[in-house]
Amino acid sequence: MAAKTISVGRRRFLVEWMIANAVALGAGWAVTGAIMRMRQQPYYGTVTSAARAVRLQTPSLGIALAVLGMFVGTAQWLCLHRLHVSVWWVPATCLSWALFGVAMGVLSGRFGSSVSGIGPAVPPTVGLLVGLPAGLIAGLLPGAFQAVVLRRHHVRWWPTVSLAGLVLGLLAASCWSGGAWSTSCTGSGRRTSRLPGRYS
Repeated sequence: MAAKTISVGRRRFLVEWMIANAVALGAGWAVTGAIMRMRQQPYYGTVTSAARAVRLQTPSLGIALAVLGMFVGTAQWLCLHRLHVSVWWVPATCLSWALFGVAMGVLSGRFGSSVSGIGPAVPPTVGLLVGLPAGLIAGLLPGAFQAVVLRRHHVRWWPTVSLAGLVLGLLAASCWSGGAWSTSCTGSGRRTSRLPGRYS
């Protein structure tokens, strides 16, 4: 009976965890898209300097993803507080997502013009080859910060699991929120038409 009770408790926790993350990422993604549009829309298709693109993208993504981190961290902690996880989970998540946003802002400003429409002309394949592995490395930040909060619980594998969940969650949330990311990058949900001709 005790084993059955533990099994039911674990299943309930996993369901609550998945729902909390899905709701937080979906709602946070919509707010993030609005912030990105507000801060970046005047520069779509007009900024071609890498240095200026990085200066624009870094604070925009840092602020936007800090807000997203607040949504995610709060939702996760509401599931975890019954397991005596410190409330520091929320600021740790918010700060780590902000730093993740700063890292992605640098990458986006230098290599992400094919998606954002801001920055120098870079073929999409180059942006993908450089940005994807660097983005995955930067994506370890949220899990690493949360692992510090979990240190007394001895969950050493948390950064890797968190990164896997981050990738899947962001894909699901971006679909659920109606493509807020692509809309935030182009202002209309469509890529700018100026880019392909600049590669020829």
